[in-house]
Amino acid sequence: MSNGFLVNEKLLSGLKALGQKLEFNMSFDGIGCHDWLRGIDGAERKVIAAFELCAKEGFPTGAEYCLHRGNKEAFPESVRLLGSLGCRSLKVNTLSAEGEALQILDQILGPDEEYAFYLDYLPKYYEDGEPVELMLSGMFLSNGKKKAVIPLAKMPEDSDCGNYCLCGHARNTMYLTHDGYIVPCIPIGSMEKTRNLFPSIRDMKLTDALKDSFYMSFIDTRLNRYFEMNPECGACEYRNRCAGG
Repeated sequence: MSNGFLVNEKLLSGLKALGQKLEFNMSFDGIGCHDWLRGIDGAERKVIAAFELCAKEGFPTGAEYCLHRGNKEAFPESVRLLGSLGCRSLKVNTLSAEGEALQILDQILGPDEEYAFYLDYLPKYYEDGEPVELMLSGMFLSNGKKKAVIPLAKMPEDSDCGNYCLCGHARNTMYLTHDGYIVPCIPIGSMEKTRNLFPSIRDMKLTDALKDSFYMSFIDTRLNRYFEMNPECGACEYRNRCAGG
């Protein structure tokens, strides 16, 4: 995960020397809009250059788009640009009401507005030839080959998801924060109060953290426990369909 500023020839040549071709997943928040959200002049130019360099050197790339009222009009053109830069996947989520975004609450899309935007955009996505694999929140996921699913629709409603893990992604993917904490996802790692609950590779070996730690118990949390702690969700008739969200 990167903003692209440190993705340069020195880094890529060093990774090549180690025999590694990592995927760089870089934030891109819209043509003509990226600098505003990032708060840094030239950030858009930098990340575009990073995508170009990765394509040139044979490193795969993905992108994340933080959707808000100020950049939704730039979205179709931005998707086309990312495809032309060799980016193979794009994950879109809306701006969340936390951190610095509390100062720009008027830019946050409501759920109905977000849903309407996605429905309006999808025909354009296919008209443009599916430039990238695309995930629109949990509402739409396409592999870029005219096959699409709804990620949030996880199980049949007459099934029982209680013994399933709360988050399948957390079971398969581990994240390290900039200061060494082992966390199940980036949002949890971005908050100091929650980050400090998890083990740190500064204090223990990674192999030990993957045997017996709060991290391991957290990623093994079952949905029955989640429903117990969130009774309104547990009582919902669609609880098995969405399996916790």
